[in-house]
Amino acid sequence: MPAPVIAAISIKMVLAVFIALGFVAVIIGLIKEQTAPGRIDSNLLRAAKGDRKLAARLLENAKFRYPGKSDRWYIEKIIYDLERDGAGSGRGRKIDFNNRETREKLWTATAFLAFFSMLTRVAGDLIGGRGRF
Repeated sequence: MPAPVIAAISIKMVLAVFIALGFVAVIIGLIKEQTAPGRIDSNLLRAAKGDRKLAARLLENAKFRYPGKSDRWYIEKIIYDLERDGAGSGRGRKIDFNNRETREKLWTATAFLAFFSMLTRVAGDLIGGRGRF
């Protein structure tokens, strides 16, 4: 292979590795953010109309009344009770694209698709030997 082709391949490989590492870092950051201690679930916070103290109080009360359940169970129970009583946010509403969480999830999905598309193209070019670099 000529030197310019090898240089182009190595530059694309380095870029692919950096993009992959960046993507992994974003995913790890999102996972840590969601599992941080003392963090209130976004769905519960939405059902409590953004009132963090109320959401924390409802969660503490549910844990006292129904001991031994999972955190997810408590959150679903509180949201169900709020919606049943007419105080919840209502799950049947439209998607709010102005919501930060929705924008972050859309960005993550778009970044993943772009990365996967680039990776498959580079792999196809390397395997296929088309030399389009």
